[in-house]
Amino acid sequence: MSQLGEIIQLGQDSGSVVALAASLGGEAILAGADGAATAYVFQAREPDVELDGVNVGLIQQQVDGQNTGQYALMVDDPYWGRRIQPASFSPLPLSENFTMGYRLSGQIRENGVGVGGATISFAVTLQTAEDGAVQFWDSEEYNALVWDEDLYTYVSGPNVVTPVAADSNGAWEYIVPKGHGAPYQREGDLRDDTPETAAQTAAQTPARYVDEVEVAYLGRKMPVVEGTVAILDMDSAAVQISGQPGATVSVGVMEDAGEQYRIPSGGTLTVGNLPQGWVSVAQYMQVPTGGWDPSYGGLRAKVAVMEGKTASADLGVLTQYPTDGSVACGRIWISPGVPAGAELVIINVNNAQIVGTAGATDGGGFWTVPIGEDGLGGNLYLMDAAWGSMPVVGLPYADIVLGARAYCGWMQDFRTAAWRTGTWGHANFQWVPETIWVVDNDTGAVYGTEEAPYGGWMTSDPLPKWKYIADPATLLAQGPQLKSYSLHTDHGVEDAVFHLRDQSFSVADDEAGFFRASGYYPEKKILL
Repeated sequence: MSQLGEIIQLGQDSGSVVALAASLGGEAILAGADGAATAYVFQAREPDVELDGVNVGLIQQQVDGQNTGQYALMVDDPYWGRRIQPASFSPLPLSENFTMGYRLSGQIRENGVGVGGATISFAVTLQTAEDGAVQFWDSEEYNALVWDEDLYTYVSGPNVVTPVAADSNGAWEYIVPKGHGAPYQREGDLRDDTPETAAQTAAQTPARYVDEVEVAYLGRKMPVVEGTVAILDMDSAAVQISGQPGATVSVGVMEDAGEQYRIPSGGTLTVGNLPQGWVSVAQYMQVPTGGWDPSYGGLRAKVAVMEGKTASADLGVLTQYPTDGSVACGRIWISPGVPAGAELVIINVNNAQIVGTAGATDGGGFWTVPIGEDGLGGNLYLMDAAWGSMPVVGLPYADIVLGARAYCGWMQDFRTAAWRTGTWGHANFQWVPETIWVVDNDTGAVYGTEEAPYGGWMTSDPLPKWKYIADPATLLAQGPQLKSYSLHTDHGVEDAVFHLRDQSFSVADDEAGFFRASGYYPEKKILL
């Protein structure tokens, strides 16, 4: 903060601080040799919010060491920054209004409804002369204590308390400092309004200024600027599905197994309350007892859904295939909705020899093999060096998914969070992608991660579910083998062994579902 006698430059002139006072009720009155000066200090205007307790100085102009009787006022505070007014030294009496901050405002919604009491934080990107773009988090958060029955003491609980919280309708407001040197100073927020300061700023980039401010809530962020209400709606996306009336569709976020819905008589179904991101849709017919009817085959789709918008997926009608043993067919997917290019082989189970190649998938992942009166001479298998070895299960139609991403669960209870203060966590922060990765325990291959659109992280590429077994005899003797993965952070191995999950379309897991990969996500928060 400024001190008495400090020399201050204002344009082409200079002066010294001759009086200091702290603002009270937003007002500071300072006496000079020629009268009084009054500073009215505000955090923000319209509506006015007074700023108390900041340091206000009176600067007297000096020329050749002599006082001229001309003055200027200065607000100088470690948090709110420095501001000098007017733009030139003026005679007393003098009165100036100082606005040392600006408003950021918004609303937190879930499913279009305001979230009362939502605790939020701010991710601020700064442009700096020395280091370029840097980021800081503005949130002095803590976790509310809860009683632990096992430890018989209070421990930090899952509920996070922050200085900024929404009202009962999810609306929030935050006044940030914009004075020279303040954390939220923008490129145009200058110390004073003199032409010299403006010219100096135009010629030389300020040492530090705010480039972007984002509001963060439960792993989701969006930009917020003065004068615009930032509405962050967590789960307001939808997908309209066109398909066969009476068929069942499974709609899952990312590679989640999904929820089941029945397509109505009109052939169109809308599923709402989805988080922004990718959803997978699979259409199938059910047998009377539930589960996938293997006499019908159809498409899967991978659909991008956006907040406040309804995406569409046209799955067409299902194809019914003959069950007299004259044909075998199906679709093979790399991950839900992503067709795979693959060949199928025929293995004689009596001598464990490959009889030959049965066929290959087309551009949509579909394959078909006619079966003569003498059969195929063996059973159908997929043996792919990249995606593993497994039998083809489901006749006449088989639906196989080779892999999936590892990802954080889209449900709030399963969202992972970044933790930056030891064992004290913050639900508003998502994983930093560079600090978490997945390793194939069998081959050592490393899979990087990226930020999931709904919060948390996900592997950038799908993981194979099955090991590659090149020897047919070994494959027949041991059966297909699941790949083993581990989850790593800079702090070590967080999950030593995990496998991709199954995606069953029956009430209970079935063999066909065993060969449909569903993504893995940790069901506990991992502290960084």
